Amino acid sequence: MNPDARALYNEVESHGGIDKPTVAQLNAAVRVANRNEFDYVTLLLRRITLGCYDSCVTVPGSQVSKLENTCLKKCVDRRIESQLIVNHEVHHQESQQVEQSRRKLLIDEVLDAEEVLQ
Repeated sequence: MNPDARALYNEVESHGGIDKPTVAQLNAAVRVANRNEFDYVTLLLRRITLGCYDSCVTVPGSQVSKLENTCLKKCVDRRIESQLIVNHEVHHQESQQVEQSRRKLLIDEVLDAEEVLQ
């Protein structure tokens, strides 16, 4: 950021800027995010397990055959790998959107500060 833009940004911040969350609010948000992530992973693993079981186990019983066991391992590996690729791509897109929003907000604040100074 050039020095003039930084000075304008600092001016906006010194007059209130954006409200900053408290530590308690941040901790609460982290707890909710962690719980949501845990629920998501649990549901995802359940779906993978049930989907692979339905695809690989032809005759339910007390034991799975070697062929079914091999099928289950490959199926779970493929589905987890696919999910990791999807998650990576979604995270990348979300990161880009956050960065674009952050830049737009900063530009808007600088433009607003310029209007105030004029």
